[in-house]
Amino acid sequence: MTRLLILCRYFPPENKIGSVRPSKIAKYLAKSNEYKITVITAVPYGVDAPLYEVTQDGIEVYRVDSGKIASLLHFKKSGQGAAVASSIGNSQKVSLKHKLIGKVFAMRMELEKKSQLQNAKKLLRRMHGNFDVMFSTYNTEFGHLLGLWYKKHNKDIKWIADFRDSVWLTNSDEKRIQYAKKFASDVAQNCDYITAVTEGILKTHESDFGTRAREVLYNGYDADDIIACEPINDGILRMVYTGELYSGQRDLSPLFKALDHLSKEGKIDLSKVVITYAGNSGGIFEHQIKPYKDIRYENKGFIPRAEAMRIQQESSILLLSSWCYKNDKYTLTGKFFEYLGVARPILCTVAGEESGSILKSIINENALGFCYENAMDADDFKGLCAFLEQQYNAFVETGKCIYIPDKELVKQFEYKNIAERTNEIINSLLK
Repeated sequence: MTRLLILCRYFPPENKIGSVRPSKIAKYLAKSNEYKITVITAVPYGVDAPLYEVTQDGIEVYRVDSGKIASLLHFKKSGQGAAVASSIGNSQKVSLKHKLIGKVFAMRMELEKKSQLQNAKKLLRRMHGNFDVMFSTYNTEFGHLLGLWYKKHNKDIKWIADFRDSVWLTNSDEKRIQYAKKFASDVAQNCDYITAVTEGILKTHESDFGTRAREVLYNGYDADDIIACEPINDGILRMVYTGELYSGQRDLSPLFKALDHLSKEGKIDLSKVVITYAGNSGGIFEHQIKPYKDIRYENKGFIPRAEAMRIQQESSILLLSSWCYKNDKYTLTGKFFEYLGVARPILCTVAGEESGSILKSIINENALGFCYENAMDADDFKGLCAFLEQQYNAFVETGKCIYIPDKELVKQFEYKNIAERTNEIINSLLK
């Protein structure tokens, strides 16, 4: 039996998209009965979780503390998710406030990282584990920094370094870029294999990763999470967005503008449409929808993952938002893959000055819904309006929206298949 050590900052019951990938890969590897899996992660904030447990899949989970000082600097999640929202405008007062919040956030992150690493190292020293393989995942740095330390003291272990995000972006300042490039390079030089969720991450870090073997290992969805059911049938076309909205990078305004436009042309009845938001960026959501007074909406705030999945099932259209910049066209948010499992049309808005995002090509070319790009507004706004009108009419006539996707494409993103590829990588390393 292969002893696998997984190092990750987020793991259930942490309600973050970053906890999904390592937990699902661990789940399906455990189901094969070929692995004994140990996870080192951090105690989540605001969620009850034991320091040690064995999951129903037989996975050992150890959670390390983040330190008392860091815990005092955590902002409590608002019920409506209005914290640090950009809905107040760009006054000097708000700017200073956000700068202060940014400094506190950066300080908290450093304190957390230091405490988590110290406590995790103490734990691993006590365990005296004889692991065969190690799988660490970024973001945050916790997993890879711990992996670097553990590999130094256990040279025979095979190490897969996984990247859910790029460590640096072209809009990062020079100091951050230099630090991040060294971090990525150190990981590449010491690990045995690199996986990344998109081709874009591999392209960004092409020089940082050097000659280390690498491949794209996409995020996915877990069919076990999906309780197949029909949307609520009460004559209301429900669209839902579950997750974070980063001001300036994730903007649903084009959707609201299109709905308003179609209403004024008499093509849709806004009393039969509701937009639901669930997440910790409710203030940003309300700021974006505020100019469109006739659009009905619900802001449910931050809710448990299970409830978010239920709301997705009750809706007819799933809303997604992302960005596209010159050197960042390959972003594939984990929410996109989660939506694939729900089997509803996806409506995506992409901010940024560039076109040609990977989200647009995947969604539009595989009949998964419609993707609008801000850079192509002249054409895409017409397409967005046409998509909404078509789906609205289908819903009014039949009670269902139109969704005839490429099923083979969707199937390849099931986590059981992604875990199987992970298993193949591990076996190749152990030969």
